[in-house]
Amino acid sequence: MNAPSPFRHLSAVAALAAVAAVAACGTQSPETSNSGPIKVAITQAMSGGTPPGLIALNEQINGGFLSYIDKVNAAGGVGGRKIDILQLDDQTDPSLALTLIRRAVEKDQIIAVGSISSAATYSAILPYLKSQRIPLVSAAAGFLSTVVPVDANIFTVQTPLEVQGAVAGKHIVESLGIRNVGYAGYNDLGGYSWAHGFEQGVKAAGGTVVLTDEFPRGQTDFSGLITKLRNAKAEAVAVYGSPTELTAALQAADARDYHPTWYTGPGATDPSTITLAGGLAEGVYGAVPYQLPNADSPQAQLFRDTLDNRDSKVVKGVYTQYGYSAAQALVAALRGINGGITRDSFRAALESAKLDPAETMFTPQAVGPDNHVFNGGIQIVQFKAGKMTAVGDPSKVDLSTVKPYIP
Repeated sequence: MNAPSPFRHLSAVAALAAVAAVAACGTQSPETSNSGPIKVAITQAMSGGTPPGLIALNEQINGGFLSYIDKVNAAGGVGGRKIDILQLDDQTDPSLALTLIRRAVEKDQIIAVGSISSAATYSAILPYLKSQRIPLVSAAAGFLSTVVPVDANIFTVQTPLEVQGAVAGKHIVESLGIRNVGYAGYNDLGGYSWAHGFEQGVKAAGGTVVLTDEFPRGQTDFSGLITKLRNAKAEAVAVYGSPTELTAALQAADARDYHPTWYTGPGATDPSTITLAGGLAEGVYGAVPYQLPNADSPQAQLFRDTLDNRDSKVVKGVYTQYGYSAAQALVAALRGINGGITRDSFRAALESAKLDPAETMFTPQAVGPDNHVFNGGIQIVQFKAGKMTAVGDPSKVDLSTVKPYIP
């Protein structure tokens, strides 16, 4: 096993203790030297009041991101320089997330942020990142409203959530032949964005969304939702949540002898859903922006080997691919820089970065001044016989055909 990546875990206590020091020394130059480690931050909620389901997904993102960085560092890094990952724990607290990021920018002199924990923390820190010209290579916060029109600082390896939802909605009506559809998902930017695309997809295909509902992260009681869905005569139900929440919804429906066709988003299209839900997961559909982690392809095998080289216990799920792919985009851009590595040179390099198709787990598309989305495809998935199975080939979607969710 390779040695762990160099990274520092910055907690709330450490962050607060650093504020005075940052204020005293002032903001250093954003330019980095041509020697020493290249510093990048990722902020994920790993403690505090974070729901266990979100912690599990964040662990996947971190596992994928750090595994790929380990691989690069073990081979000598980029231009002989190692990549130093500052792993921050924002506890899904927006104010804490901003404090941690400010400290990473002003004291640690990071050149980029590689991942953000949740929609709430994303909204809290994005204005500050823009003010400091810190590029964001987003692993999971793929909102269409942040990439259309193009924002100079934001890049994503996730097909935007609205697009994922639109593909799912269209598939239910056109391919499964179901017209009356229900939806329930998170009451945050992620849930609203996926739902907005989902409704567009259903309606464009000639279907009807007979019920929409929302719930907070960590929801355990879905009995009321199931009653609403049954009364609305929803023949298919899409749940945008984690494996834990999808499982709770499946159990509540089964207890009430309600058996619609079930659909879910990327969070619950994960092996852990099979572990938690058992036979209730059979037949559930999902829409994800990547190849399946268990796919029989050279890219998927390389993905699994890279994870095992760091830690064989890392879950090989869809969210692991988010972190893995964000790290790939980050490294590809760093390798494309001629001269000093700075925030500005890194951002410019992202616009011309070319990912190696022999490594990528998604349908790559060209990035440039008019497009900051590396990923151009969606894969439909179904749980069958205790495994995730691809349904057809990945579909490529024109972002201009889906309207973004605007809060």
